Amino acid sequence: PAGQVLDPGGVALATDSSHVGRTTLASDGANLLVVWSTEGPEQDILGVRFTSTGTVLDATPIDIAATPGVAEFNPSVGFGAGQYTVVWQDTRGAKIEIYANRLSTVGAVLDGTGVLLSTADAFDSTEPTISFDGTDQFVVWKEEGNVKSLSGLWIDTAGGASPALPVSLATLSPGLEHSSGPCVRCLAGADSCLISVIDGVGPYGLPMTHSLALTNPPLPDAGVVDAAPDATTDGAPD
Repeated sequence: PAGQVLDPGGVALATDSSHVGRTTLASDGANLLVVWSTEGPEQDILGVRFTSTGTVLDATPIDIAATPGVAEFNPSVGFGAGQYTVVWQDTRGAKIEIYANRLSTVGAVLDGTGVLLSTADAFDSTEPTISFDGTDQFVVWKEEGNVKSLSGLWIDTAGGASPALPVSLATLSPGLEHSSGPCVRCLAGADSCLISVIDGVGPYGLPMTHSLALTNPPLPDAGVVDAAPDATTDGAPD
């Protein structure tokens, strides 16, 4: 019957001794990829594929990001154009940065130890989120500067970033400095994405196009000090 739990005892995806941090998943239409961060001596990003019937396809978890001596955590995963894209926080540099790695539907890692997305400024980049718009993957994260802000860019199917450098999407008001991380969802083929952030005040949203233009005023506008201008223009408001 509808709503019946199909696996009352759960399906074991990982059986090692590592504690599990944040978990996220995406579907390719046939199977699922579950991605998580480990919490222990090594903080790594691992993944396992399994079928809609609960059959685990990877006896050993896939090492998506497992650089020795580097903490990799807080993952998010999306699927589109025949491949998964995983983004996460990474400490291999002087500060926390955002990295990405693509995986094929058979679990092959396509980008080695990952591709750097955020820029090497003085502040940490945290809490990435990702969504597919039918063409590319949109990645958004929070910048932990003196003034908190949201940045983002697109990843194409070859792993390339567009634009080459992240675009500042919005500056957060003081009341949102300690908000939860952003969430982004795109409508395939509609040139429309919505970024949301929630804190004690409540949610607000930023409607964006593929050109990273703000299509409407922030919803509600109390949460945003300044929405970034259209990335394709000279910065003047429309």
